Amino acid sequence: MDTLYTNTGQTNRSTSIRTVTTALILASLTSGLGADARTSAPHRPLPEEPIASQALPERSPTVSGKSAPAADDAATLEASFLEFQNRWQKETYQRHLIAGYLRESGGIVQRLIAAIKEDSKQGGDSFDVNRQVNECRMLLASLTEELNLIDLNHALETQQNKKTVNIRDFGAKGDDKQDDAPAMRQAVEKARALGDGARIFIPRGRYLFDETLEGRHISFIDLTNLTVEAEPGALLVMKHPGPGLYVERCKNLRFLNLALDCDPLPFTQGTIVAVDKTQGTFDLRIQDGYPDPSTPVFTRAGRLRGLVREPGTGLIDLACGDPRIRKVEMIGENLYRLQPIDNQGVATAGLVRNFEPGKAFVLNARQTRGAGAMVTAVRSEYVNFENCRVYASYDHVFFGKCCTALKFIHCTVDRLPGSTRIGVNNADGIHLQSQKIGPYIEGTRIHWVNDDCFNSYGLWDVLVRSESQDTFTIATHEPENYQPGDNVVIINPNTGLLAGCATVIESRPAVWRGLGCVQIRLDRSLAGIATVESLGKKSIKARRPMRNEGETEFFICNLYLKGDGYVIQNCDFGFNRASGMKIKAPNGIVQHVALRRHQLAAVLIKIDLGWREGFYPHNVIVRDNTLINAHGVRVALVLPGFKAIPADNIYRRLVVENNREEKDVKAEP
Repeated sequence: MDTLYTNTGQTNRSTSIRTVTTALILASLTSGLGADARTSAPHRPLPEEPIASQALPERSPTVSGKSAPAADDAATLEASFLEFQNRWQKETYQRHLIAGYLRESGGIVQRLIAAIKEDSKQGGDSFDVNRQVNECRMLLASLTEELNLIDLNHALETQQNKKTVNIRDFGAKGDDKQDDAPAMRQAVEKARALGDGARIFIPRGRYLFDETLEGRHISFIDLTNLTVEAEPGALLVMKHPGPGLYVERCKNLRFLNLALDCDPLPFTQGTIVAVDKTQGTFDLRIQDGYPDPSTPVFTRAGRLRGLVREPGTGLIDLACGDPRIRKVEMIGENLYRLQPIDNQGVATAGLVRNFEPGKAFVLNARQTRGAGAMVTAVRSEYVNFENCRVYASYDHVFFGKCCTALKFIHCTVDRLPGSTRIGVNNADGIHLQSQKIGPYIEGTRIHWVNDDCFNSYGLWDVLVRSESQDTFTIATHEPENYQPGDNVVIINPNTGLLAGCATVIESRPAVWRGLGCVQIRLDRSLAGIATVESLGKKSIKARRPMRNEGETEFFICNLYLKGDGYVIQNCDFGFNRASGMKIKAPNGIVQHVALRRHQLAAVLIKIDLGWREGFYPHNVIVRDNTLINAHGVRVALVLPGFKAIPADNIYRRLVVENNREEKDVKAEP
């Protein structure tokens, strides 16, 4: 594993996602180490020069670069990028400066393409040359896309005063009594009719959203160039489990100053009043004003899970773990007896051995994964959340699937100010699956969530059948994730090593034993691929994580949907269950982040094949972060059955530097 641990001087902070990401990708390309440093731009490689396919070596997930530009050319190009980066850091966010930066970057990428092609004339590997040229072309297409959006935004902002839609004009009251969902839907449709540049305005007030359509409170579908802005003092309250804001197939949307909450809450809390360490149960008295755990929010939840917290501070008692709850029995007024179980569903007395009367306990009602996220974005591009605040969610707070370049600027996930809450939600703060381009997260605070503060990954799908050595059937909920021209890799989850790579040349819907699937044909044959059928299995388990139950069938991942190009900086993550950040995607940077008192690692760089999450996290920089009363930066590769193996010689180009560990009691709430 090419991991660098250094203590060099402070590096200037970047204020542009493209500044850092472009520099990362070009650095990997010019050093010949960037076989997996593909920027997953929304544009596919040009058809006249497709990326060649080649099986990967058994012991390495990368192909050695033989066609890097000459050393002098590489040094000059990299120096040019550093010069532009330093210049940019001294400027402001003015539009013409951003546009100028992108145009300069595009010029350098074009020169790098020429340098790579020139080097190929001197005997470079043709596969590597095609790969690097196409990586550069995808990067150039992404830069051009952002430049076009900047020019478009400038034109749209001048129109917004003429296209503002006030939800009060459609009957919304914001009086904490009326259901304002119908008025909001009418406002969205009016904005759609007004076209590009429309703005929905939400005045101050407490808006209840009770009525849902398809389980969603507020939907934005097939919209472009729209701004949704709330006045300070506006609070949007969701009345049911299910997405609060649902965004699908949208482009260039901005959500400004939104504050979101739930009523009823997705959790309840109280005080442990008795513990039976023989029977493995404990009694919980619910705090006044918090939900009754016998209500539908809890009885219909996909899973109940809890945390023991310290009274007063609300900090997690790490010695008590995070048990699942199988049984909740009412034994008195506001008094309940709870039966914890472990991850295998077994109740043992040892699960409560560290529980003590007087401790606080939070009982979470987690919904089906992702279904109850407060904000959900699906197959959308360039959606910005700016100064948005979320105080509760039934699942993840922000959930993104197959999106491009989501941005979270100065957002907050935390307890409602002035409340006695000691929780926020039942899952992650930001959870991103199969992104085309990873997120840009700046100045964002995520505290008190019930899982990871941040988790982003490419999703591995299961190979259920092999019709031939070049045709496979894949079990997936997202058949559109496999299109002609996509590059895919197949991994052996029993070893953590890649079994082959190829390009999709044909895809079509399929059914396998009643399960919706997609069938793909590849541009080459791949031998020795284990599938569900070839292993003699009758079915696959829909649930993750996968247990270690003998040999596991192979998985497949689309290289265009693995979450490249993320930047996370100047943020504050803490006081949560699990890890501060799970980094399961390549080509990104985490810097100047405060990480506070997590149950597990502050930063965990990993693939988790039990959960089928994460491509090899190559070309990742974790630097200049502050770990306050937190565990360190960890690197892992986890197989099904939670079996961890060494990641040496598998992950490439990890840089972990200048991260400070502090013990500061003042940092606690």
